[in-house]
Amino acid sequence: MTSKLKKYKYPFTLLFFLAWILFFDETNIIFRYGVKKDIDVLKQKIEEYEEENISQKAYLQNLIHNTETRERLAREMYFMSKPNEDVFIFEPDEK
Repeated sequence: MTSKLKKYKYPFTLLFFLAWILFFDETNIIFRYGVKKDIDVLKQKIEEYEEENISQKAYLQNLIHNTETRERLAREMYFMSKPNEDVFIFEPDEK
């Protein structure tokens, strides 16, 4: 019996350590899968924010170089008006 155990000592040891690393260690398979999933979600958010950043930069350049865009923004957001012009603000009915 002991000769069989000695014969398979190294494969059993290797199997034990593989099982330990895969399932019982602090950085086991489940933990690594969760971290990889979190990384994928964060990379997706980074891509979304980069796209939004590009569009906001284009909008800013449009505001800097286009006076009509600045005027429209001032009228819509800050309710500014030209001299001798009346501004009417309609608020939607809340039901």
